[in-house]
Amino acid sequence: MFAGVCHHVDDRQCKQLLEAALRLMDPAAAVIVVDPVGPEPEDSWLLRREKELPRLLEDVPGLGLQEAQMHLVGATPMSVPKCARFGVYVLSGT
Repeated sequence: MFAGVCHHVDDRQCKQLLEAALRLMDPAAAVIVVDPVGPEPEDSWLLRREKELPRLLEDVPGLGLQEAQMHLVGATPMSVPKCARFGVYVLSGT
């Protein structure tokens, strides 16, 4: 599981981390990526837009995207207002 990791590294490092996970995976295992995605172009380069992260994840040879979900996250314990989106991506060896 990569929870809140991908936005801290550049594309090359992200792919290297996923490739390392693939080498360690059992064929029946899955990789789960949970990471914030930036909704606006002016956001930091460390936040990939909603369509960019899945493309990067699918670009790792041997891994296939099985499921993608988008979740809204609130700014307070009561989840009001909605202020961020997190993508959850499940990948498996192909």
